[in-house]
Amino acid sequence: MKHLLSFFLLLSISLFPNKAQSQTQSPILTLNTKMHTAKIGRISTDATGKYLLTCSKDKTAKLWDTHSGKLLQTFRPPIGEGNEGMIYAGAISPNAETVAIGGYSASYPKNKTHDIYVFQSQTGFLQKRITGLPNVIFDLEFSPNGKYLVAALGRNNGIRIYQSSNFELFQKDSDYGERSENIAFDKKGRLATVSFDGYIRLYSPNFQLLQKQKTTGGKEAFSLAFSPNGNLLAIGYTDSPKLQVLDAHSLQVLYEPNIQPTKSLHQRLNTVVFSKDGSQLIAGGFYRISQEGKWWHQIRIWEQAGKGSYRDYQAAQNTIMDIKVLPNGNIAYGGSQPDWGILDGQTGKQLVYKEAELNNYRANNKTHFRLNADGFEIGLKPLYQEALVFDVRNARLLEKASTQASFKDQSPALKVTDWKNEYKP
Repeated sequence: MKHLLSFFLLLSISLFPNKAQSQTQSPILTLNTKMHTAKIGRISTDATGKYLLTCSKDKTAKLWDTHSGKLLQTFRPPIGEGNEGMIYAGAISPNAETVAIGGYSASYPKNKTHDIYVFQSQTGFLQKRITGLPNVIFDLEFSPNGKYLVAALGRNNGIRIYQSSNFELFQKDSDYGERSENIAFDKKGRLATVSFDGYIRLYSPNFQLLQKQKTTGGKEAFSLAFSPNGNLLAIGYTDSPKLQVLDAHSLQVLYEPNIQPTKSLHQRLNTVVFSKDGSQLIAGGFYRISQEGKWWHQIRIWEQAGKGSYRDYQAAQNTIMDIKVLPNGNIAYGGSQPDWGILDGQTGKQLVYKEAELNNYRANNKTHFRLNADGFEIGLKPLYQEALVFDVRNARLLEKASTQASFKDQSPALKVTDWKNEYKP
């Protein structure tokens, strides 16, 4: 079933990318899988840690039970063609009653604005749509007391703060030079933001700007997190492998954790969080090692809040996009496989792990893709799996290797360029 499901998803995306979505007023057929089918970019948890919200580019957000891993609810905003409806950000309120999600809204082609969708968490009922945002939403967070919802926006649009009683705009700061990528609250309600304009900003609990400092580890800060006592701020970057820990009042750099052997940009650990008691710094991202015949992306845990020794634990099969620490000390994460899981905060043991019901076709060597002369036999080999052949004429999927020749991107009469990871060869 996994082979068949993943193949038909791949085939439908490849052969019919726009036809089914050309009229957004008409029904759009999607696969109704329990697990996501595209990258999980953000996760969120409530104050008790009972629930985990995952937000995906497959245009859904999902609510899970953190103890059992059971799917409780799927949230579906309006969707449309291409990026329209992709979810980049989401947050569950501290009391677990409300879920807010946003990203690239389906309303954008018509209105040239984006929306945040507010759902009742248990029923999945859409109770409010916050409209008129000038760009995509990259992050959403509720304040610790649940009174406010803060959105981080794309380009130079900064942040928007909404009252959660009615989700009306309360305040905003548009004095940003680039996209605002991540936001974080401390327990007292102070807010910190990072932006690709190269600045970190600190706000009071009533959202007055207290500090604005230029980052020194890189320009494109990707994530940040307060320590539980509110004295430290950790930052990870997109354009640098560095991790930094700052004084959470002056925003001055205090120290940089040991990132050996992840010092290259493509192995960076850029998603950060502190442990429940603040004694450990936790990070994940692109760093991976081969274990038991598979490549596993690691979660690293440093002692002494990032100043001490570290341990690495296997977590995800692709880039770790977001990490949250639960009230019981366990570590929840979401990745771009897509997959998500929960590690024991003391031992690193995997307590819950959920992966997509899809095969991985992202191997660098593409010679496994084969096609016969009339196009009715397709050969594939999913990563870590046996080879497959799909007989289009008879609609049969066979677990065997194709005997057809591999593809070519040039011949005496034709040369195809710019095809790898591109939309317009």
